[in-house]
Amino acid sequence: MMYFGFHKNKFMLFIRCQGIIIPYKIINQGSLRIGIIGLMGENAASDAPASKPVEFGSPIRYARKLVKILKAEEKADIILCISHSGLYKNEKGGYEGEDITLAHKVKEIDVIISGHSHIETPEAIVVNNTIIVQSGYNCRNLGKLEIQLENHHITSHNYRLFPVNDEIAGDKSIHEKIEKEKVLLAEKYLHRLDLSYDNAFAETGFDLVFDHINEESNLGTFIADAVRHYINNTATEPTDVTIIASGLIRENLLKGKTGFQTVPDIFRILNLGKGDDDIPGYPVSRLYVTAKELKKLMEVLLLMHGTSDDYFFFFSGIKVYYNPKKLLLHKVQSIELDGKTLDISKSNKQIYSIAANAYLLNFIGLIKKYSHGLVRLVPKDKNGIPVSNMKETIIDFDDSIDGIQEGKEWMAVIAFMKSFDDTNENGIPDIPDYYKKPEFALVKIR
Repeated sequence: MMYFGFHKNKFMLFIRCQGIIIPYKIINQGSLRIGIIGLMGENAASDAPASKPVEFGSPIRYARKLVKILKAEEKADIILCISHSGLYKNEKGGYEGEDITLAHKVKEIDVIISGHSHIETPEAIVVNNTIIVQSGYNCRNLGKLEIQLENHHITSHNYRLFPVNDEIAGDKSIHEKIEKEKVLLAEKYLHRLDLSYDNAFAETGFDLVFDHINEESNLGTFIADAVRHYINNTATEPTDVTIIASGLIRENLLKGKTGFQTVPDIFRILNLGKGDDDIPGYPVSRLYVTAKELKKLMEVLLLMHGTSDDYFFFFSGIKVYYNPKKLLLHKVQSIELDGKTLDISKSNKQIYSIAANAYLLNFIGLIKKYSHGLVRLVPKDKNGIPVSNMKETIIDFDDSIDGIQEGKEWMAVIAFMKSFDDTNENGIPDIPDYYKKPEFALVKIR
């Protein structure tokens, strides 16, 4: 659905898209014809390994084709692009990225509403005559763009971000609807997991935060430990290593005024994806590799490490000692699993388990592709048989029930927090002080 507001000769744009995917949309406002297109960026498409059978082509080539149709056949006066491509601040204080390139190469686009990169643009960016804005992420802001038109051409604009916070007065009717939805959520999901929406089940005396490219972010290690604890205390088979990608962490875990944590506090941290059941979240999966393959995997992850938030990783159960000055794919010097040095030679035929959510595990299965053929890794099941269908790696957390009983990362964090001691004796478990500054899995050596 798309919402537009007009006031005199000002054009105010409020857009929300849902429903059927169409090549473009024409909106008529009096004699003004507005053409709207949507684009999936190349980086965003590469981050969607489960998108098949959907395929994505070149966004610039596609945009040129649609713009030509909109101008020549549909007689559009202005063209708006809803883009999931993104942009980033560069070292010089300006912006770069796919949407900046799009504005340079497809000059007929008048406005680009950008997404994907979670960037806030306090002011509109203008490239040639194209206006580019992005309001951030997780509904932190409402972006309002006013466009001045004369003779169906944009002559000026005004853009502003409105923070969505407690300074905005609540609406009684909306609040009542939210309370009804909370009841439905509890009935559909939480009751069968022995959880409630509002009640605190744990507390923290400090913040756990994530920084996309900072290995000292304590939240990433905390989540990795939580998933490993969940598997090793719930599933039939334990796991040796768990991996968490920073790009899939959506929010911080904050102390706030009370330190109390509820289910929505945890779910908003890990709210992406779905599995084959009806509970939200990517299912936790596991595959097996040899020690030599584990070493190769760590070499590739080190190569990717920090190149973007999608490729910054946190681990549990493993410690990797590496020399950054060594040659490509020769940086890892030794690996420890649970404090014991691993024999990473070819002669070690034992296999070791790696757990992650199903989305991330898909990338591990495609490691040959992402290493440009330099590294070949064969995912296996617990019997050492190669796995061709990554759905077969999803962990069954209760084999006494027919079908696969999936576990989710957010459920793992809740179970982990419930296992802590109640150190201040108020009846609620406390996150240990260890996680103020936990040990990290990647250790630089010289």
